[in-house]
Formats: sequence, C-alpha cells, structure tokens
Amino acid sequence: MQKVKEQTIQRDELIRMLIQIIGKTNERIVNLEVKVKNLEDEWKNRQSKTV
Repeated sequence: MQKVKEQTIQRDELIRMLIQIIGKTNERIVNLEVKVKNLEDEWKNRQSKTV
C-alpha cells in the first residue's frame, strides 16, 4: 500500500512538472506569434513608404 502511495505522489509530481513545461512552451509560442505579427506590420509599413 505504501508503494502505491509513493508511486501516486511521484506521478502527481511528474504531471505538475509537465503542466509547467507545457505552460512555458505555450507562453513562448504566444511571444513568438506577437513578434512575428510585429515584424509583419513593420514590413508592411516599410513597403508602403517605399512605394
């Protein structure tokens, strides 16, 4: 019974770690999307100024 409890605790810790990693990854993806959008806007602005 003790072994099952320890395994459950370890599983829960791993799940928490995975959730943190996924959260950080999603945050990075959102930051990259914002940077790409800003670069696209800047590119459009430069194109409209040169034409």
